[in-house]
Amino acid sequence: MDTVGTLRWSNELAMSRMENLLSAHYTNQTLDGILSPYDPISLSTLEACKAVGYGTPGKPLPVVGGQDCIVASCKSILAGEQYATVLKDTRVLGMATVELVDTIMRGEVPQGLNTTTYDNDSIKNGKPYIVPSVLLESVIVTKDNLVAEVVDTGYHSAEELGL
Repeated sequence: MDTVGTLRWSNELAMSRMENLLSAHYTNQTLDGILSPYDPISLSTLEACKAVGYGTPGKPLPVVGGQDCIVASCKSILAGEQYATVLKDTRVLGMATVELVDTIMRGEVPQGLNTTTYDNDSIKNGKPYIVPSVLLESVIVTKDNLVAEVVDTGYHSAEELGL
């Protein structure tokens, strides 16, 4: 895990790690893409890339994808730097969580509970176990759909994003 993970999802460690990867492996090669589990890490890796000359016409930024649809990443997407983020609408997540807890507290079985297909390699009593889950839709947000998916839905305001 040490070779692919970032301890505590630290922006500073992510930036330092990216700087080290770039100097060790990409001095004579071009980095094409970065997949990040967290938008602040995406932004840190972009900063590390810019520090060594990426982001110019002769050396474009790598395609960078993150998750969480934070304001800074939306601005970066609009500026043509970060390519995409995954929007997991916290309003929908919050409502689904309240409904799930309320249903369980009433002793009922939640509607839409997936008990057959969500296999995350869990083990229970020594055997594979499908984790009962409520699976929600997420949206890949790019420059092409950011206004429709983020602003028009009220997730972030136009003012927050500088639009």
